[in-house]
Amino acid sequence: MRRLLGVALCLLALPSFLPAQSSDDRHALEQLRDSLAAISDTVDLIRLEMEWIDVARVDRDNALLHLRLGFLALRLGEVGGKDHYDDAGSEFEWAAELEPEWPYAWYGLGLAEWGLARNPGNILFGVSAWLNKDQRTVAVGDFSRAASADPGFMPALEALSETTEEQEINRRPQLALAAFRRGLDTEAAADPLFHLYRGRLERSFGSVERSLDAFDAYRKLGGEVFMADLETARSQFLVDSLDGTEAYYAGAAGTDSLTIAGYRADLSPIADDSVLQAFDRAGGAARATFLRAFWTTRDDEALQARGARLREHYARLAVARRSFPRSPFTRRYLFGEYYRDNHTDFDDRGVIYVRHGEPSLRRKLVAPLSEAYGAEGWRYQSADGHRDFYFLATEDPQDYRLRATPLDLPIANRTDFLEDFEPRLITAGSATRARYAQEVFVQGKENIAVGTTTDTYELRFDRSLESIAQVMTAGGSQDGNVLHVAVAVPVDQLEATDSGGVSYSLTIRAVARDAGGRIVARIDSTRVWRLEQRDSVTHVLERVSVQVPPGWLEIRVAVINGDGGGVFPRDTIEVLSGGTAGARMSVPVLGRRTPRIAWPIPASPDSVFFNPLETFPRDGDLEVYYELYGLTVGVDYQTKIEVSRPGGGFLSKVFGGGGKKISLSFQQLADGPVTRVSRTLGLQELDPGTYRLVLSLTGPGGIELQHERLFEVVE
Repeated sequence: MRRLLGVALCLLALPSFLPAQSSDDRHALEQLRDSLAAISDTVDLIRLEMEWIDVARVDRDNALLHLRLGFLALRLGEVGGKDHYDDAGSEFEWAAELEPEWPYAWYGLGLAEWGLARNPGNILFGVSAWLNKDQRTVAVGDFSRAASADPGFMPALEALSETTEEQEINRRPQLALAAFRRGLDTEAAADPLFHLYRGRLERSFGSVERSLDAFDAYRKLGGEVFMADLETARSQFLVDSLDGTEAYYAGAAGTDSLTIAGYRADLSPIADDSVLQAFDRAGGAARATFLRAFWTTRDDEALQARGARLREHYARLAVARRSFPRSPFTRRYLFGEYYRDNHTDFDDRGVIYVRHGEPSLRRKLVAPLSEAYGAEGWRYQSADGHRDFYFLATEDPQDYRLRATPLDLPIANRTDFLEDFEPRLITAGSATRARYAQEVFVQGKENIAVGTTTDTYELRFDRSLESIAQVMTAGGSQDGNVLHVAVAVPVDQLEATDSGGVSYSLTIRAVARDAGGRIVARIDSTRVWRLEQRDSVTHVLERVSVQVPPGWLEIRVAVINGDGGGVFPRDTIEVLSGGTAGARMSVPVLGRRTPRIAWPIPASPDSVFFNPLETFPRDGDLEVYYELYGLTVGVDYQTKIEVSRPGGGFLSKVFGGGGKKISLSFQQLADGPVTRVSRTLGLQELDPGTYRLVLSLTGPGGIELQHERLFEVVE
């Protein structure tokens, strides 16, 4: 400590005749700042300050001495309290009056203002902010003045970049951009950090293409390679024609602490503590592997193409930082604000935006006579329904906070707003309105809880495909089963991929998650069809399959044709296998003998036929397939197939085998852990209409199993 004080005193004793803008003088000031940064004992710092003040009383017009006193006061402000920032500002102002062309004077003044900005101490702070006279705004102006005095002055350029990025209100990015563009013709352009800061500014407020040039220069001049990868990826994700995935994962494998912190900061808006802890535990290549698995899982859950979720995340971050920055004022939470977080970079709109993206519906509510600065309603529509979010700004025009119900917003006489979100609150009577209001409130609290702890990226299409999907299992074994997705898409809704209008591309995506939320299977299959006689075909039929483990699975399916498509609501299905305990029977598959959507059973001459339309011509046959599990080899069991109109009596028609009977019964011996059964039913005697097929099985030991399926008979 005493040695450091000695260094500082020696720096004070530098010959006063040196030109203030000489390289020696600047080097001495930077040495002083480094020495002061190592001193944390306020007693020693104050004693040193008093000694220097005594010298300044004699040599009042020594601008360099006032700069040294200013930097000393800044250090005291960092370790001893904000009042010292005022002292620093006075010293730098004195130096600026004596030597207005010295960049260090304006740079120091900006540091003093920024120190005060980080420690607002009076109720006029907010008023000053909205009058463009707060310390943050003044600090940016001071840094810009320093950069104007010396376009190659790196300390001011660095501070100008960082403060512009951090500033929540009154941003003046053009000041910073102009300063860096002037600096391109100075010696600062030989410093890799110059291009790092320039690239960040260009990406946020200028040109993304220029930012890529800056990061390329940063890399070539010897900048940290992993940081160059991360910054390049951040920019590439914002350009449609570029893919930042390779650079992103390359940088993630690095060991540079600042780069790792950057990856963590980017991840944190959508990651919970367990994910961040896993990120912290991973290192080097393992970190890149961890991130790849994290983003790939999100691609699959959302039925997106691989890499889409990562790109979307950075696009959302860019919008949230630009459009929903967090106010610098400390939040004071009010009753009815159920989401409380003081650690995000965005207001609550930004929190939801980063997690869920652009809303399907966004309505701004302007109420001039209310006490609110503004209010908004957002809706996110999905195949499973929708979630609504409401935001209200009351204490700060830049701090929109989540509210549970639209009734918290200034909606008096605004039925147009309620029509979009809760129309039942408009026409309901007094008694039912109270019940509806409570239901909306409860749902709103759930939406806030889910919306602030999950993230989504729903597929959206310019055209809607009114397709049909059939999800079944068939092909059970000792270890698992096969999940089949059969789809039917109306031909008149498909758009051709070629100029001749005969080629049609159809993509089927599906994902299966187990009870713990883990993805256990994924399908991403594209097939191109050639329909020479389009008018003769009503639907395109397709089937894809994937191996799945036993247990209850949640299934999501999407069908895509160019810019058109559709996502089906989530469905659950129980997957049985040969290892299933006890006697069980699969849900029967009802199909037509159409090769295009048949699945040949391995090591068997039989096939399983599907029919996603679930309609059958009365002059054709119905193929029934099901599987039995858990039966002992040779066990004799009896099966009955009955067909009836829903709600009516049994049909008095015969199915297969001859003889007019109301049902079809047969006995069979079990093959073992998995018994596969196929039956063909003739439909020739049925009238058009809806029918219920009931499949029943009885066996020794009181075994009774049953499943029902509906189907349609057409002419």
